[in-house]
Amino acid sequence: MTAEPSQFRDATSRIGIYWTDERFRIDGLSYPGIPMLVDRRTMRHLLVPTEWLVDLAVVDGRAQSPLTWRTYAYGLRDFLAFSDDHGWDWSAPTEAMIATYSNHLAQSGRKRNTVNRAVTIICKFYEWAHARKFIRTLDLRYEAVRMTQHGFLAHIVDETKLSARAVVIPRHRRNERLPRFFTKAEQERIIEALSPRDQLIALWAVNTGAREHEICALRVAQLPSDASYASRRRVRVPLTKTKGNAPGDLWVSSWLIDRTFQHVSFFGRRRVMRASEQRGKSIPDNIFLGRWGTPLKPDSVYNNFKAAIRTLSMDGTFHDLRHTFAITMLDALMRRAASADGPKDGRNPLLTLQKLMRHASIQTTMKYLTAREFYLTEIDSEHWELPDEE
Repeated sequence: MTAEPSQFRDATSRIGIYWTDERFRIDGLSYPGIPMLVDRRTMRHLLVPTEWLVDLAVVDGRAQSPLTWRTYAYGLRDFLAFSDDHGWDWSAPTEAMIATYSNHLAQSGRKRNTVNRAVTIICKFYEWAHARKFIRTLDLRYEAVRMTQHGFLAHIVDETKLSARAVVIPRHRRNERLPRFFTKAEQERIIEALSPRDQLIALWAVNTGAREHEICALRVAQLPSDASYASRRRVRVPLTKTKGNAPGDLWVSSWLIDRTFQHVSFFGRRRVMRASEQRGKSIPDNIFLGRWGTPLKPDSVYNNFKAAIRTLSMDGTFHDLRHTFAITMLDALMRRAASADGPKDGRNPLLTLQKLMRHASIQTTMKYLTAREFYLTEIDSEHWELPDEE
């Protein structure tokens, strides 16, 4: 198993997160990537939290993505470590404990959605533990909330649903924050602040909409041969690792494939490979490698990007490159559909973007309509050009 630091707390916390590999089996089936919480002082599992995480991954069925397991593990680990710092007994939860932690996150500058997600994770854990009698009492008040139907067919659904939510969970405001969009000038500044390897990674993200873990999983064998893409503007690259392990493809510009081949054959990756060979070590087929020839981790991509934009006094995350791709692509698709010279194939730009972004729900894609109208007006039209149109 391997360990990773939390996104909220440093690696000195007494509670560590470790991840199962393919050797972890339940009823003969392998379950890699399940997080387990361990007390670093005794190297013993925190049994109830770990059992909940295993239940989420193996039994529950609604959280099938390792990225979702990771989010739940981070959220719970940070609360348990916070409880330990304050001398609380996490096995005897109170509403005041959770409210104090919620206020701590808010006062630390966490966004409302982040606080909402963190507290929701904690409440789900305690509800599960109470239902299975791992804790005796659950000191949480609940309120009835009306469930609203959203989507294309919402106007024809005549159904009222009520649900219960813990009072301590912060109210979630819809459309609180538009997806972040990097203008062309901001993209150029960010690229200049990154190392050559990370420059190429950022170009993959902003030109294909790929996520960190999808880019880190790319292999040299996935790159097309010269004959298959030399005469084409874009080429399909099948993904081997996606969110929720759903099948998906990237449509990659030929110029970006050229730059990636240069990285592999002559520059960054080639240097790492030579250094590894001198140490007598083989390297994996991943396109992007760490300093010692191991596969580059998504956390490293995220942290390197965050450090770069911090030096530029800018806000945003690596995932905002994906948002930028989506907003730019939707604008281009809508402009071409409205153009007299544009294709008359009847394709819906929003549905096309949903396919490119690999969204399971069209509602997730629809948020880019508002973002496009906000960022890419005629006043800001100089910011929206695609890389291929320079």
